[in-house]
Amino acid sequence: MGLFRRNSVNPVAASAEEHGWRYAGSNDALAYLANHEPFTGAHHPGAYDVVRGEIDGHQFTAFLLQSEDTTWDSDGDMYTNNINHMIVTIPTPGSPHSLEITPTGHFGGVKRALTAHKVTFESQAFNDEFIVSAKDPRFAHAVLHAQNIQRMLDDPRKPLPLWFERDLLMTWKQTRLKVDEIEPRVRYLIDNLAPIPPSAWEID
Repeated sequence: MGLFRRNSVNPVAASAEEHGWRYAGSNDALAYLANHEPFTGAHHPGAYDVVRGEIDGHQFTAFLLQSEDTTWDSDGDMYTNNINHMIVTIPTPGSPHSLEITPTGHFGGVKRALTAHKVTFESQAFNDEFIVSAKDPRFAHAVLHAQNIQRMLDDPRKPLPLWFERDLLMTWKQTRLKVDEIEPRVRYLIDNLAPIPPSAWEID
């Protein structure tokens, strides 16, 4: 179900244009961008209000990931609700290893901590604040070196999850896409990409 209405002004498109960014109504390929929550388990997913642009030399893509949640009441009547996630991504040098860094209060991260490839660090404060999941712990430790761990602990934006996958770094939140939140999210991603040493991307 698209969000763009013909013969009406789309506020996301108008706001994106004010920032000098490019707007596209939908791109369903983005709904299958990754193999993790909130992309997995979604019913009839779609990507809408796609915004692309550049901030401080970094290209970004932001979009609304919308899926359906179906429930039944005690009378057997079915109800369908839309679930919205604002997704923001920037490119990285690329790695064959995926890495998820999730605040402990984030439901998805807590659930995956019970089953996924959890990585722990010498910093107990960091282990208490974040759940790190990676099939190859070498990549996790290369990204999360001691200085970066301390920087993340001091960052007030740390409730936002991070995911490295292929040549993308992304973050997400369960909400509709808000154009005024795009730049802060992109800068958050840039700040988490910058401290990673080049050697981390060379791990095969």
